[in-house]
Amino acid sequence: MATVSASNRTRVPVNLNSLCDFARRALEATREWRNAELSITLVGDRAIQSLNERWLGKPRPTDVLSFPMRDDAPAPDGSLLIGDI
Repeated sequence: MATVSASNRTRVPVNLNSLCDFARRALEATREWRNAELSITLVGDRAIQSLNERWLGKPRPTDVLSFPMRDDAPAPDGSLLIGDI
């Protein structure tokens, strides 16, 4: 089963359980990602602008940043670490 974690660092209320359930179902819909691990962090404009500048050299906010960590070798529990969004 896919493992999804999420955190909300904004002031906007978000149902993190629903977000995780949706992401988990999306991952499990494909054979390749059924045992994947995914981390989602929701941040505001200032935080995403800072991350975008730090990691991609673009000093502006963006909708999404993803940090792939795919390593085709599964973890001891059989999961596959995909990355962070």
